[in-house]
Amino acid sequence: MENNYLQSTNLIGIGKAGLSFVNFVISKACAPNTSTLVLNKRKSPESSIGVCEVFCEESSAEVDYAKIAEVQDNGKPSLIIFGGAGKFSGDAAIKLNTALELIGQPASFIVIGPFKFEGDKAQKRADDILRNLKKLDPICYYFSNQDIFSLISPTASFEDGFAKMNSEIFSFCSRLQK
Repeated sequence: MENNYLQSTNLIGIGKAGLSFVNFVISKACAPNTSTLVLNKRKSPESSIGVCEVFCEESSAEVDYAKIAEVQDNGKPSLIIFGGAGKFSGDAAIKLNTALELIGQPASFIVIGPFKFEGDKAQKRADDILRNLKKLDPICYYFSNQDIFSLISPTASFEDGFAKMNSEIFSFCSRLQK
C-alpha cells in the first residue's frame, strides 16, 4: 500500500476502540514502525498485534505514561485513537497528552464518540474529553459510533459496523497531509 499519513506517525491505540483500529491498520499492511497500545487490565491484546508495544494497566499500578511518551520520541508526530466515552480511555488520553507535551512531542487525537443508546452520560463524557483535549491545544478529530448505522445495512452485524467505521477512519487518515 502507498505511503500515507499513518506510516509517518506513531500510532497509539487506547482501549478497545484503539485496539480495534490498530489491528485494522496492521491488517492493511500499512502500520507505522511505531505502533503502541494502551489497555486497561480488563482488555487482553489480540494475537494480531505482534508488531505493537503494549502497555497494560496492572491490577495495582498505573500505566507509565512517561515511558510511553519516551517510546514515541522519534521525531514523528503521534496519532492517538480512542473511545471518548470510557473513563479509562479518556483519562489515558489526557495523561498521555501531558506526557508527550513534557518532551515536546506533537500529538493529534481521533476521539470516537458513543452510540445514542449508551446514554447522555456517555456522550457528556466524550464531549468533556474532547473539550479538555482542545483546551490543551492538540489537533482533535471526532467520529461517532452512531454513524455506523448510516454506513451499513440494517441487517449487518455490529462487527461489520465497527469494521466499516475503522475503514472510514483509515480513509480519513489517508487523506491527511503530513
